Amino acid sequence: MEVIWSKRAVHHLKLIWKFYEKRSLSGANNIVNGIKKKADSLAPNVLHQTEENLQPNQYRAIYKYFKIIYIVKNNRVLILQIFDARQDPDKLK
Repeated sequence: MEVIWSKRAVHHLKLIWKFYEKRSLSGANNIVNGIKKKADSLAPNVLHQTEENLQPNQYRAIYKYFKIIYIVKNNRVLILQIFDARQDPDKLK
């Protein structure tokens, strides 16, 4: 099983790291590593939940208060974006 990260998702990870790095380097590393571990554990045959703010073929997995938005294509998981669930969900559209 292959997990592919979009440029947008990688960019989101960098922004998350930079935000938390200001408070704590180890905290920033823990959050980003936790998101990556959760995303890398996704499997094409185990779909997580969908929600009204996502496209019909998009799913989300949760790590703490971060939504990992992904699709399954050609038996691969493509991570589209990382979204802080404390934000306005309309930003996902």
